[in-house]
Amino acid sequence: MDHPIPTLYCDSQSAIHLIRNLVYHAKTKHIEVRYHHIWELVIDKKLEVPKVDTEVNMVDNLIKPLPNHHFGT
Repeated sequence: MDHPIPTLYCDSQSAIHLIRNLVYHAKTKHIEVRYHHIWELVIDKKLEVPKVDTEVNMVDNLIKPLPNHHFGT
């Protein structure tokens, strides 16, 4: 029985780049080994991590202030 691949939407281009190209860099050495599990799931095609544009990301409305043009000023 085929199941759809779970999707983890992300609006961070940097995070998506790290997931798809896991390379050791001095700036990423602080990432704990347990977070490499997501990378393994993406490589094994058991998880998709597509980019979500800020304009359609509903969560952004809850964590970021709206610009003035949204208030008609």
